[in-house]
Amino acid sequence: MKKTLLFSTLYSVIALGAASCGALTEGFFIIHNKHRDAKEQIQELKQELTACFSESKEKPSALDIYHCKLRQLLYPGYIDELGRIMKHADKQLPLLKKDYVEQKLLDKGVQQAILLVDKIRIERKLLVGIFEVDRNVKELSVLEKKKDLVEKQKIALLKEALKKNKQYVEILKIRVQEINGKLLIGSLIQEVFLDKLAYYIP
Repeated sequence: MKKTLLFSTLYSVIALGAASCGALTEGFFIIHNKHRDAKEQIQELKQELTACFSESKEKPSALDIYHCKLRQLLYPGYIDELGRIMKHADKQLPLLKKDYVEQKLLDKGVQQAILLVDKIRIERKLLVGIFEVDRNVKELSVLEKKKDLVEKQKIALLKEALKKNKQYVEILKIRVQEINGKLLIGSLIQEVFLDKLAYYIP
């Protein structure tokens, strides 16, 4: 509801011509907060990666080790990609501090900031979804070696969960592709995180 009110304020101004002072203030507030959220999430990704390189007192499982390897493979390039987007986005902020700002430029800035946060949020869900599929596959391989009735019931439930998790991963992939198509334009068009996940077919 709050987001709807903010957008109604922004788009109440005529699209052509200068943005009003109120729209500029509101738009800059949204963009600033979205950039802050994005930077915080990028920092969390860095912490996850650092944790994979640090020694743990507890002995990790083979699956945990594999997931850390996946982070070590994907995160450096992914963090670099997000850094490039943030650098580009931060360069746009001074353009919105001028006396005269076109409404369409302000609208674009707001949209790009929202897309950036959505991109990170959904891609992090995508990684979690992939890890969950891996867990399902691992559990299935263990249970299928057992022949009793109880395990067969568990196998049926796990197969259903695996099917749903695979579908979830595919939905997220499509959503990220849509966001990248709108966000990664001009000089930002390069190999992206999702390209490196192309090998992963659930």
